[in-house]
Amino acid sequence: MHGGDLRTLLQRHKTLQLERTRRYASQVTAGVGHLHSHGFAWRDLKPDNIMLATDGRVCLVDFGLATQISHPQSSRTFCGTPEYAAPELVDCKYIGGGYGFPVDWWALGAFVFECLVGITPFYGRDQDAMFSRIQRVEYAFPPELSGEDPSMARNFVAALLCRRPEERLGGGTADAAEVLAHPFLQGLQAGREEAGRE
Repeated sequence: MHGGDLRTLLQRHKTLQLERTRRYASQVTAGVGHLHSHGFAWRDLKPDNIMLATDGRVCLVDFGLATQISHPQSSRTFCGTPEYAAPELVDCKYIGGGYGFPVDWWALGAFVFECLVGITPFYGRDQDAMFSRIQRVEYAFPPELSGEDPSMARNFVAALLCRRPEERLGGGTADAAEVLAHPFLQGLQAGREEAGRE
């Protein structure tokens, strides 16, 4: 992987163009779907863990927090990067409860938002305040978001950043197939191929 990681790319450019974001999101979705098909939730989807090949393909790395999911609410450990934590992960930290694969789709929504806006949707220096915004799903796209069809990007992110995991895009039994079928990712053949993994 000679292209570096996505975090470095975002630090250099602040945001990514809509088409580039779509390509990366599609490939990441395919890779996460592969993990889920083998019974594992990644729990650490973020730009730092997405490497870029010189040909534009992505490679998912760092599976140290991945865990096997045997049923929808089987994991009960708070872990991962707080800015990408789903509400059910935050619940786990404060009031208990469990979670499953949909935590990865929430993180994908935060990742896509960050690629387009330059900051994660719930970012804040105060972690408790940030967790409160996550629980309330309190975020907003800036009005100047541009691209071919920014409303499609907004819709995709909103479907992923859904409070209830079972209603979240990808939260049902179709998993990654449902995410890849969203109009935001349509017409991108690269995402239909398996993303590289290390």
